[in-house]
Order: sequence, then C-alpha cells, then structure tokens
Amino acid sequence: MKDYMKVSCKLLHSLIMMRIESRAADEIWFCLGGKKVRFSFWDFTLITGLNPSNEDRYENDIPSGRRLAEEYFQGRKVVKPGELRDAFYTDAKNEDDRYKLGLALIYENVLKCKEINTSVDMEVLNIVDNLELFNKYPWGRKCYDILLYGLRKGFSKVPLAHYSLWGFPLALQVWAFETVPAIRKFFRAKRTEQRLPRMCGWKSTLTCSFDEIIELLNAPINEILFPLTPTNKEEEQEYVRLFPTISEKNGPLIWSTRSRR
Repeated sequence: MKDYMKVSCKLLHSLIMMRIESRAADEIWFCLGGKKVRFSFWDFTLITGLNPSNEDRYENDIPSGRRLAEEYFQGRKVVKPGELRDAFYTDAKNEDDRYKLGLALIYENVLKCKEINTSVDMEVLNIVDNLELFNKYPWGRKCYDILLYGLRKGFSKVPLAHYSLWGFPLALQVWAFETVPAIRKFFRAKRTEQRLPRMCGWKSTLTCSFDEIIELLNAPINEILFPLTPTNKEEEQEYVRLFPTISEKNGPLIWSTRSRR
C-alpha cells in the first residue's frame, strides 16, 4: 500500500488559496497558472464513480423504521461518530448488523468526513439497513454537496482563523492531477492502471512544501485538460449514463444526454 496515492493536505490547501468567486452555484473555479479552471459535479462523478442521481428519486424507498438507531443507540436522534465506531467494534449483535454499521462508518469517516464532534447522519442508518438501497443510493450528489459547502464556506475566525474541508477532498486532488499535467508531473503522480473510476489507478508519494506548491500554481501553466471528457469505456458505466443533463451556464458545456448512447 505504500506506493499508492497519499492525500496531500498541502496541495488541497494551496488549491483553496487559488479559489475565485463564481456566479455558478454548483461548481468551484480556481485560477491556476493564470488560467481559470472549473471543478464541477461532472468531474467529481467521473473521478469517484459515485451515483450522481437526485436523492428525491429514492426518498420513498428509505425505510420508515429506525431499527439500527433503536437497537444500538436507544432511539436517540443525535449520535456521535465515536458512538457509531463503538457500536461497530463492540456492540454489533450479528455479522449482518456489523457489516451495515461498518458501511455507515465508511460513509461518515471517508465520504462525509466532518469533524469528530459533529453528529452522524441518522438517515444513513435507515438507508444502510436496506443493502439493495444502500448500493444504488446517489451518494455522489450527497457527498459532492458536502464537499462544495466546505469549499465555499471559507474561513472561520473563532477562536483562530481556520477552515474545515468536508466531504471527499481526495476527488479534488485527483481532479488536479487529471486537469493540470504540470501538477501531476510535479507530484510524480501516475495513473498506472486504467481502472474505473479514475481515482482507483492513481499513485503519488511525493511530499512538497507549501512554498513549492504555491510557486508552481502561480507560474504560467501551458496545458490545461478542461473539461474532462469520458472515454468510450466510461460512457458505458452506470454513473455516466445516470448523470443529469447539464446546460451551458457560466462556462463551457461539459455534458449532455444528447451525446449519450
């Protein structure tokens, strides 16, 4: 595992420092090497392979009962991530429940990824109790909205200036490698396997200083691969076929159902 991609907090922080304002509500723009570049829901979907459908389509499928909440958290409406972790490790009464609690834990710690003192999304416990629903649920839309909120929220000044990057920021790092070859080369990042979704094949182990990264992002960048376009194999994937139509607004058209098979 040591050869696989490491999350670079310094790169993510440097990208945030390059964010520019945009009227578009569903995307983030950066100025990299003097060029404006967009990170959108389409990029997030192509990189992660998570279902991009609208959550409303599945609202009626979510179980109305709260079995897992009643069984392991006394029916409480507020549960901390640490309590979910304890239920997974020590309290699960059978292997099926342990598996479901583990999936909820992956969502909380990897895809949602908020601070430890925030509450568990209790709806996820209802969803995961129906594994068929859990496997087809549009986690892409849900996780992208959380990431987008964290990127847009900006700095808090209490008690000291800081920000929290929520959601699944690894997708933003892979997007930088995919979109800006200069960043890819600088981090010695390689997509060694053509596995799908795209994030599965990347490797990068180089660590750099903030100053080196900022210098790179401020220097002229000649090549920008923007927007990302799907390969023939990707067009066959369900997460691409399910992607909603996007119209041209505040930027180039990135995808349309008219071009699908």
